[in-house]
Amino acid sequence: MQPWKGKNLSYGGRLTLTNSSLSSMPIYTMGVYRLNKQVHHQMDTIRSQFFWRGDVEKFKYHMVKWEHACLPKDFGGLGILNTRLLNVALLLKWVWLLYNGEANDPCSQLLKAKYLRRCTFALEKNRQGSQFWKGLLKIKDKFKWGATFKLGNGKDILFWEDTWVGKVPLRLLFPKLYGYCTNNKTTVDECFDSGEWKIDFCRSLD
Repeated sequence: MQPWKGKNLSYGGRLTLTNSSLSSMPIYTMGVYRLNKQVHHQMDTIRSQFFWRGDVEKFKYHMVKWEHACLPKDFGGLGILNTRLLNVALLLKWVWLLYNGEANDPCSQLLKAKYLRRCTFALEKNRQGSQFWKGLLKIKDKFKWGATFKLGNGKDILFWEDTWVGKVPLRLLFPKLYGYCTNNKTTVDECFDSGEWKIDFCRSLD
C-alpha cells in the first residue's frame, strides 16, 4: 500500500487541510503572544507551498497572491485564514476581559494586580513587562475601532478618543476643540469634577 500523498488531493482538499490543520496549529500560541512579521511570513510560506503543490518538491507557480487567497470568499478570496488578523483578534479577547472582566474573575484580577497598579488600562503606556503584556498594549487601540463604551465611573473611557456618547468619538465631531485641548488622553472621570464638566484648552474660546 502506497503512503498518502498530498499531491493526490484536489485544490479543495488541500484548502480544507490548510485551514483545519496548518492554520489551526498555532492558534494557542497566537492567543497569548503577538507574533512578529517574520513568524507570520514563515507560516504563510509553509501553507502556500502546501496549498499550491501538496507535498511535492517540484516548483509550481502560485496563481494568485497569498494575501488575495486569504480574503473571504464573499470578497473574491479562498477563505484561507489570515494569521495576522487572527492573532490580533485572539489577543483582543484579553483586552475585552480587562475592560469587562467581572470583579471575581481571576484572570482579570491577576492582570490588573500585576500590570495596572498605578493607572487604568486605557491610560497604560508603559510597555515594560512580559511579551504577552507588550503585545496587548500594541494592539489595544484596535479594540476601540468598533467598540462603544457604556458610561460607568468613566475611569477607563477616554473623553475625546473613545465612543461613549453618540456613534463616533468626540474628536471627530469637534476636531477644532480636540486640537485646542491640552490633554487629549484625559478620561471622562477626570473631566467631570464635583458635578461640573471641566476641560482644559490651550486658548480662550470666547
